[in-house]
Amino acid sequence: MSEPLRMSGETTIAEMAAAFRHILRVCESPPEHDLWLHILDAAVLLLCVEPDREITIEAQYPVTRLGYRLDFLVTTRGRRLAFECDGLAFHGDQAAFARDRKRDRDLAAAGIETFRFTAVEIIQSTDVTQREVYGILAKALLS
Repeated sequence: MSEPLRMSGETTIAEMAAAFRHILRVCESPPEHDLWLHILDAAVLLLCVEPDREITIEAQYPVTRLGYRLDFLVTTRGRRLAFECDGLAFHGDQAAFARDRKRDRDLAAAGIETFRFTAVEIIQSTDVTQREVYGILAKALLS
């Protein structure tokens, strides 16, 4: 688990840079690193619009009571959003597909909304992924 990055309109560049470097060290793959950048980009842009709001981002977040670890947990305005990066190595067969669906239901029951992105779409459809992440965070932060 990483140290949480708590951001608001008051967050300094130095604070963001330190958290940024820390979270990059705990990312487990290049697509996960790219997803982290999309989340951070969206958070910074949205906090420019709504500087009084807060966003917390945590990488490799353990959901201990369920026995899961999330790639990223974003918390804002009482909502908890899991962002998952799914590569074929761990998510490419029927058993993994079923396991992921069960995990999503368990997380939903615990009040965590899950948003899954494939490693391929993160790498090959960067603009689309970035827009989707921004839309998800905008809805959570601004509504």
